[in-house]
Amino acid sequence: MYLRGLFPLLPLLLLPIASALGTSCIKVVAALVGRPSDIFYHFQREICDVGCKPTIPHWDLWARNNTFVPAARDIARRLRAPHEEAALIRMGDEAADSIKTRCGPLLGGRDICSDDDTLAGFGNCFKKTFLRSALLSVPTLLPMVSDAICKEQYDFLNQEELWQEIIPGNMREYAQACQNLEDGMQVLDTNWDGMGGTMGI
Repeated sequence: MYLRGLFPLLPLLLLPIASALGTSCIKVVAALVGRPSDIFYHFQREICDVGCKPTIPHWDLWARNNTFVPAARDIARRLRAPHEEAALIRMGDEAADSIKTRCGPLLGGRDICSDDDTLAGFGNCFKKTFLRSALLSVPTLLPMVSDAICKEQYDFLNQEELWQEIIPGNMREYAQACQNLEDGMQVLDTNWDGMGGTMGI
């Protein structure tokens, strides 16, 4: 849980870009990485406890097109910039590739739910890598956002409905599909190079 120590320092780390993005936009980034216990709790209850065995290839097999792409479209709508949808998807794909490369090897062939230490270790790596990707995306995001738009997003991120209903609901949708991904996962695993890419597909 070493990442918790980063949160009090986050405003200082983000100070050089705060003037460009506005304080509300910085709060959005902090809010996205600031509720790890909620994510861990729901992931354990909605995914691990029902017998799912999530692995890195499941992102490509299901999660990207069923959760991320619709979310990117919704974000583009909220930003009032539908023409930026492709850029948002590209940023998400780059973040996912980084997470695969940096966090995938930590699993050592295990699924994310295999034990508490594996889940916590992968979760901490995910948060750290997500934050890094978010900061690297700042130049792309700058033309899309304003402090007013970020305030709307920040208010949305602070709604309990998001954390208690929407996110758990998305996890339940994945849980309903996870068992059917096993055959596809085996095929993808034979082509996955372990560093976030695929070979020959």
